[in-house]
This record gives sequence, structure tokens and C-alpha cells, in this order.
Amino acid sequence: TALIVSYIKQNWFLLLIGLFSYYLVLSGVRFNQLIKNGKFAIVDVVRTLLFAFSFSTMIVWGVLVLIQGNQSLGIILFVFGGIGLLLVKNELNYFLIKKTIPSSKICMREHIGRMTGSYIAAVTAFAVNNIHFLPPLVIWLLPTGIGIFIIGFYSRPYKST
Repeated sequence: TALIVSYIKQNWFLLLIGLFSYYLVLSGVRFNQLIKNGKFAIVDVVRTLLFAFSFSTMIVWGVLVLIQGNQSLGIILFVFGGIGLLLVKNELNYFLIKKTIPSSKICMREHIGRMTGSYIAAVTAFAVNNIHFLPPLVIWLLPTGIGIFIIGFYSRPYKST
């Protein structure tokens, strides 16, 4: 829905945040499918490269906004763009460099992290629209900070040895 609303409202920020959440869901589901079928597809590489462009756009826009003096928006764009690029880097490492399917443990860890990340995005969207007594930067980044610990806890059994 964020993609549709961003188009209707011409809100490019919402579009990029919606793409970030969409990427987390798509890649999380895809890592789960890799456990079952064990095959990459060309669509995986294309999808990942398209999202890499989206996340790079977030970082560039974040830097430009920081230069203009809007620290909150700039930091938010920079943080989410950076997280997205790190996740894309991990995927491209498997698709293009190692050219191997990750172990089922790694796939499960990636699945947990990305699906929980999409939940964090939903909680963040709710908080931004409904919590008005905290500074905007705290509202935007607190769910991510808490979510990282949750991801770490639940993905611990799938840590590579």
C-alpha cells in the first residue's frame, strides 16, 4: 500500500521506505525458498540490483538533505539506505561471487532477519504516525534498535560454525 499511496501523494520518501520494506519481505521469502529448492534464478540477481539502486538513492538523498540542514530526515535516509545496501551486498555475494546456495542455517538466519525487519518497518510506520511525544529521530530509529536485538536472539541457533 505504501507504493500506491506514495504514487498518489507524490511522496518519494514514502516510496523509498515502502521499497525498503518490500525488499525485506521479498528477500526473506526467497531465502526460505532457497532452503526448499536450492536454486538461484536470474530474477534474484535483477531484483537485488534494482533494490541496490533504490538504497543507493536513499543514501545520496540522505547526504543531500543533511547538507541542506534537515538532520532527522538525512540520518533516517542514510541509515535505512545503508542497512539495505549491506543486505544487498550479502545477497550479491552469494549470487555473483560465491555462486553457491547458502547453507540451510544461513538461509534460515537471513529469513528470520529479513522477515523480522519487515515487521520492524511496520512498527516504525505505526510509531511515526501515532507517537508524537518523542523526538522524530527516536521514533524512527528506536524500533530498529530494539529489533536488532530480537533478530540476534532468534537467529542465534542458526549461527554459522
